[in-house]
Amino acid sequence: MENLSTNTPSGSGPQLQYQRELVINGFTNLERKYSSERTSIEEDPWSFPFNHHGMNSREVLYDRLFSTLLPRLKDQITAISATLDPVNMKTDPVAKLKRVLEIQSELDYNITQIDCAFLVICPENVSADDHTDDQGLEHFKAYRLVELKNEFTFALKEICRFFRVTSMYIQQMRPKLRGFFGDINISNCGKSAKDAVYSIEHTIKHPRRSELDIVANKAKRAVCLLDERLIDFISLVDPDAPPGYLLHRRFDIMTHQPLIHLAKLTIPIMKLSNLFFKKLSQLRMNCQAPPLFTQMNSDQLKSLCESTESVVRNLSGLMHEFYEVDEMFEDQAVDFRSFTQSVEQITTCLEGPLLSVLLYLVPLTNNPRDENYYQSWFAAWNTTINTAIRKFVQAAKNLQPNHLA
Repeated sequence: MENLSTNTPSGSGPQLQYQRELVINGFTNLERKYSSERTSIEEDPWSFPFNHHGMNSREVLYDRLFSTLLPRLKDQITAISATLDPVNMKTDPVAKLKRVLEIQSELDYNITQIDCAFLVICPENVSADDHTDDQGLEHFKAYRLVELKNEFTFALKEICRFFRVTSMYIQQMRPKLRGFFGDINISNCGKSAKDAVYSIEHTIKHPRRSELDIVANKAKRAVCLLDERLIDFISLVDPDAPPGYLLHRRFDIMTHQPLIHLAKLTIPIMKLSNLFFKKLSQLRMNCQAPPLFTQMNSDQLKSLCESTESVVRNLSGLMHEFYEVDEMFEDQAVDFRSFTQSVEQITTCLEGPLLSVLLYLVPLTNNPRDENYYQSWFAAWNTTINTAIRKFVQAAKNLQPNHLA
C-alpha cells in the first residue's frame, strides 16, 4: 500500500487534518482489499516476496508463518491500537498519525507475505475430501491445512473489522486549537483490536494443537448446541417445561398425541448423542500430553470432526420437521418415513467416527485401565443408541398405516 505521508500542507492544523484523512483512507483501502473474497493474489507466490534460492519449501514457509509473519501481524495491530490511544494522541498527534501510516504500509506488506505463504503451504485446490493416504504428513495433512486456512480467514475478518472500527474512531476525532483530540468513546476500537489479536493468537497456536485437542474442541461445541436443542425439543412436547431457546420466537407446543409420543422417543437419542460428544471431549482430560498427530488420515479426521455438525444439524432438522407436521397433522396424511430416515442418519453419521475414536483416540490414554474403560463405555453406548433408534423406527412404522398418504 502506497505511503502518502509526504507533501503535506504546512501548519499544524491543516497538517493534522491532512494526516487524519490519509490514515482514514488507509484503513478504508485495507478493509476493501482484504475483506473481499480472494481466491488468489496478484503476485506470483514464488517471485514475491520470497527469494529464488531453493529455501522456499513448505516446511520453511510454514515455520516462518508461525515464527515471524503472524506474530508480526499481531504486533502491528497492537501498535496501531496503542498509538491511537487518546492519551497518546494528546502529544504530537501529527507524528502519531504518520507512524500509523507507516504501520499500515508494513501491515499491508506483511499480509501479502502471509498470502504468498498460504498459496505454497495450502494451495487453493487443497481439500480434506478423499485424502486417505496422508496419515504420515503430520502438519501437512489436508484437513489440518484446511483448518489452518479457515482460522486465518476468520482472523482476517476480525482484522478488517478492526480497520473499519478504527477508521470510524478517527473520523470522530476533532482537532482542538493546540492539536489535541477531544474525548471520544474508544471502547469499540479497543474491543475490535483485542478480538483481532485474539484471533491471530488462536491461529498462531495451530501447530501446537494436537488432533485430540481439535476433536475435543469440536465435541465441546456440539455439547453446547445439543444442550440447547434438547431444551427446545422438551419444551416442544411438554407443556409444563420452561420455554426453550427458540420456542418463544418461532414454535408453539405440539398438540397431536401420536406425534408427541413419537417426538418423545427422540429425546433419548438426543441425550445419547450429547453423551457421546461429552465423553469424547472428556477423553482429552485423561491424556496428560497427547501426541500432536494420530494415525488418522484427513478423510477420517474430517469425518470425526464434522460428525458434530452433522448430528446437530440432523436433530435440529428433525425438531423443525415435527413442528411442521404437527401444524398440518389433521389436514393431510403424513408419511413418517422421513422421520425414520432422519433418525437413522444419525447412526450413519457416527459409525465411522466411533471406529476412529476406538482405534486412534482411546489408545492415547496410554493407560490400560483407562483404555479398557473407554472401550467398554463406547461399546455400551453404541448398543444403547441403536436400541433407542430401533424403538423410534418401530413406533413410526406402527403409526404409518393410519396416516400414510
